[in-house]
Amino acid sequence: MRRNVLAPRAASIALAGLLALSPLTLAGCDQQQPTTPAESDAQQTESKDPKATDGKGGSAASDEGKDAQATVTADMGKGDTLVSLTNSLGFDISSIAVKDAAAQDFDATNSFDGVDLADGGTKTLAYASVQGASGYDLRLGVGPDSYFLVRDVDLANAKDVRLLMDEGVAYVSYTDATTGEERNNHDEAVAAAMDPDLPTYDKETQRD
Repeated sequence: MRRNVLAPRAASIALAGLLALSPLTLAGCDQQQPTTPAESDAQQTESKDPKATDGKGGSAASDEGKDAQATVTADMGKGDTLVSLTNSLGFDISSIAVKDAAAQDFDATNSFDGVDLADGGTKTLAYASVQGASGYDLRLGVGPDSYFLVRDVDLANAKDVRLLMDEGVAYVSYTDATTGEERNNHDEAVAAAMDPDLPTYDKETQRD
């Protein structure tokens, strides 16, 4: 009879022990695993930089903003640089092309048709600047296959450019953006018009 009484009591004691241990076991499961210093730094870095990147070290949103600022449109043309042009040639201008003075040809990037700059009118031209260019040539279209060429203008440093004419030779006057002085290239334009080795673009004849 004593054996039958002790067996249930032993089972009760074992069950009570398991119940006492279960809260401690659950509490241990709820505790987080400790992080290493490197893991902690990585988590802080992620929380400080929520912006998505484009895979090139910068944010995609930032790059899109730069692209939007790089190209602007104006009354005429498209590019990253603006200049005001006043037409005093005595002819309406229907097209404008800009190139690095050291380049051989005008390309499509800076060739703009349908500008409609009337004689006496002023419009803002947007053009794509050329890195390292010391000057620019302007080709001014005044009719079908009729042009005036103005050579080697410091267009990047010019404000309020006026397109002028002297006895069939086109030239410019402008305000130097750095010094505020008034400048023109009249003498250089006349000398270029007399140089037989330079291409001629005038209202009468076109020769490349």
